[in-house]
Amino acid sequence: MKKSFFATALLTSLLLTTPSFAAETYKDSDSGFSLKLPDNKYSMAGENFYGIFDYSGLFQTHMFVAIDSDKIEEKLGNKLTAIDFKKKVEEVKLLERNNLLTTNLKKDYLDPTFYSEFSIIPKKLLNGKESITTEKIKGKDFIVINTENETDEKKDLFAASNTKIALTVANDNLYALVSILEKPRISDGLSEDRKEWHKKRISTGVEKHNKWRKDLLNGLKLFVPTAKEETIRIADDANGEDIVIPNTWLYARGKDFLDDGEKCVVAFAMPEENFKKIQERALDTSKEEYSKAVNSAASGDAENYNMNTLDGFYNSMGEFILAASYKPGKYDELKLNKLMEEINENKADVEKILNDFRNEKGKEVYRGVLLRDFTYLLSMDPELIDLASKIDVTLMKRYDFSSASFVKLTKEKGHGMIYVSKGDGFKTDLIIKKYFPDFSI
Repeated sequence: MKKSFFATALLTSLLLTTPSFAAETYKDSDSGFSLKLPDNKYSMAGENFYGIFDYSGLFQTHMFVAIDSDKIEEKLGNKLTAIDFKKKVEEVKLLERNNLLTTNLKKDYLDPTFYSEFSIIPKKLLNGKESITTEKIKGKDFIVINTENETDEKKDLFAASNTKIALTVANDNLYALVSILEKPRISDGLSEDRKEWHKKRISTGVEKHNKWRKDLLNGLKLFVPTAKEETIRIADDANGEDIVIPNTWLYARGKDFLDDGEKCVVAFAMPEENFKKIQERALDTSKEEYSKAVNSAASGDAENYNMNTLDGFYNSMGEFILAASYKPGKYDELKLNKLMEEINENKADVEKILNDFRNEKGKEVYRGVLLRDFTYLLSMDPELIDLASKIDVTLMKRYDFSSASFVKLTKEKGHGMIYVSKGDGFKTDLIIKKYFPDFSI
């Protein structure tokens, strides 16, 4: 599958013959849509979805989900044409005009949880009090599913939220913009000044959320999809070369571009199946139990803690990558040059540190971290510093991980990536052969 840049994300972007990203546009050719993007830093994408998220005032996410005709027919037992959808729109409008409840409409694709399967939005966030309305944007009719979700703030890891799911159909494909906004809350017992501050924060968050949703729907374009691609591309403007992952993976991406040309990109990616398992596990874990598990993992203490929670997260894992790139701006052009000079001047010290670490094999190198193996390849000269390594560790005497990483520095840019796999050995050939060929089998 191919996708091309989503404008931002605590990690992310995409594609090959491709959805391509032009500063403010995300295009997914094999899903048949493009979006004009608001100015944001964080985004995420997978085979069937592309989303942006933000936390300025209130947490919000907008995820555009594309479901092709074959998947619709598989789920519903029949195709969904534009004519069928128009009939449904008129049915909803009739109920609206007569002030009749829409809850008796046949659910199928009007069930909000239907869109969880084709994205990474958990069903728990889409369940709740719901209503169905219509909305016209630039002459196009949308059916809108509204839901209100409540949670127990003291126990649940996720916040209560309001959701709008705007639906439309084109070329027998179903498209949904799922917009989720954290429910505004102001705690009791705050001073008047703090209450005012929270009111402004909430107002800012609501205003941004509504604007982003409106802009995304206004800038939506639908077209005939191209053939499906087998990879997803994550745009890396700082490194100048896309990161390629299988289309069964998802990614999140964050970026920061400054006016002087300085660029920083961070991307995280993993198989979508494993992400959903971890997500489901997290949503079923109470705040108290989650806190205990985190503290136990951080301290390396497996003796005084029931390990069921950590075992569950470990069993849900598979593999992931974390990548980062940096390109200095015109006011800091010599930053990397100076760094490379310092590293080259201390080459012997660098090699000693690496060799000393390698000699720690079989020992605990940090709380609860046993180093099983460590190998590295190092190349250093005035034009390029290139370090690649492979590390195998056991955490808390029960969790095995294998990893490979690299860091490359030139005078113009820096780029690094780490790949981590649960168990002993690597899993995805596409990742290992492309980015870690020295450690591929």
